[in-house]
Formats: sequence, structure tokens, C-alpha cells
Amino acid sequence: MASLARTLNNPYPFLIVALTAAFFFLMAWYRAGTILSILERVWRLIVGKGEITDPKLLKFNKQMKDIELFNFVYGLKVQSIEKMHQVIEWIEQHKLDYVDVRRAKKWIDIKTLDVQSPEKSDTRWTFVALIFCISLMELSSFAMGSKSALLQFKESGVWFFLDQNEARGLRGNWTLKATQCDVSKKGVRLVAELTEDESNVICESFKDKGLADYLQKTVRTQRIFSGYIFLIALGFIYWIVKHRLGILAAKRIKETLGSNKLNCVNEA
Repeated sequence: MASLARTLNNPYPFLIVALTAAFFFLMAWYRAGTILSILERVWRLIVGKGEITDPKLLKFNKQMKDIELFNFVYGLKVQSIEKMHQVIEWIEQHKLDYVDVRRAKKWIDIKTLDVQSPEKSDTRWTFVALIFCISLMELSSFAMGSKSALLQFKESGVWFFLDQNEARGLRGNWTLKATQCDVSKKGVRLVAELTEDESNVICESFKDKGLADYLQKTVRTQRIFSGYIFLIALGFIYWIVKHRLGILAAKRIKETLGSNKLNCVNEA
């Protein structure tokens, strides 16, 4: 089993850890616009329980945390306490729905507190993205249900499925079964897409008693990774639905602002 492990790439464990860390980091940064809370926790890990004592810095940190919390919850990228208060007053003045404001954040100009009209192309690309995510979910579902391990040779870069009885190419219609190895002759390439050494490694693995355990561990890791991809695709579908709801919310807010402006003109 050692010869097979040396010649193969197994990126799943690294990818799982990397995806998990990247998800939480990007989620915090995307929603809040900063990573102040993360950096503060890293600092506490380094220095222990050291507390800030300077009054001005304490006040500044509190304001930054309030801004970060407001941005994270509502998705509006305000840069100061004054602007945050201005946005809250704007919402209350026009009696806007907080849910609509949160959904329509992409089209709200924080500087002018005006709502931009969503582009017509948004509908087209959201449809394309939806089809892509559904296809990704189907592929990851197939990988989660597969009993074969998806592996890759380091040198040639050839991807293939491997179980205890046969190896099948991911690309190309080739198969290498254990029965072919038993009747093969030395120096004869069993599969045109593989080198002689790669074919020999696969044939040797069929005879190795540790193959079952190796495949079981690899398939388990493969399913976890595929599950991550499935959840990511599902998350993107959720985001696409939210994006569509945001378009509708932006239209409602724009209509409300236009109606309020018209009422002010009539009253004047």
C-alpha cells in the first residue's frame, strides 16, 4: 500500500481544513466589512488577559465594535457612528421595513442614502449561477454516494476511480480490472492512458491486503469534502434567492421614497 500512497495525490484533508477556515474568515469580512473581532481574539491569544486601559482607545474600540455589529447584521458598510445614526434616522423617517433595508443593501448608496435601480442583467446571471450550483450539487451528490475513491497520479496527473476490483478513468473510457493484471505480460501496457509503472502500481494494490482500509479512509474523506462542496453550492443557492428578494426589496424602497417625496411636494 505504501507504493500506491507515494504515487498518488490525496488533497482532501487539506482542502477540508482550508475551506472551513476560509468560509468563516470570508463570512466575517464580507458581512462586517472588517475583521476587527477576529484580530482582537488573535491578540488576546498572544498576550493573554491583558486589557486596554486608555479611555480614548476604549471609546474608539467600543464605537468600532458597534459599527462592526451594525454592518454584520444589516450588511450596510457604514464607516462611522455618525453615518450609522444617519442611516437609522433615514429608515425611521421614511418608515422603511428593516428587513427590506437589509435585503436591498447592495443597491443602497450609503453616502447619499439613495436607492439605485437593479440592472436587468441581474436576472440573467442569477439564472446561470443557479443552474451551475444545481449541477455542482448533483456532482457532489454522486461523489458522496460513490463507493470508489477518486485518486490522481502525481507524475502524469491522471485522475481515476479505484475500488478493490478495478480502476476506471475519470476522463477517457478506460478500465483496468484485477483479472487483467493476472494474465498480463511484462513490458505490455495494459492501458494506453497509463504508463507501465502506473499500471503496475494499480495491479500491485489489488493484491495488497491494506487496500480495503486505504480505500475506506479515502472514500470517507472524499465524502466529507463532497459534503462541503454540496453545502457551499446550497449556500450559493440561498444567496441567489436572497439576491432576488433584494431586487424586489430595492424596488419597494425606491417606490416608498418616491411616494414620500411626492407627498412632501403636494403638501408644500
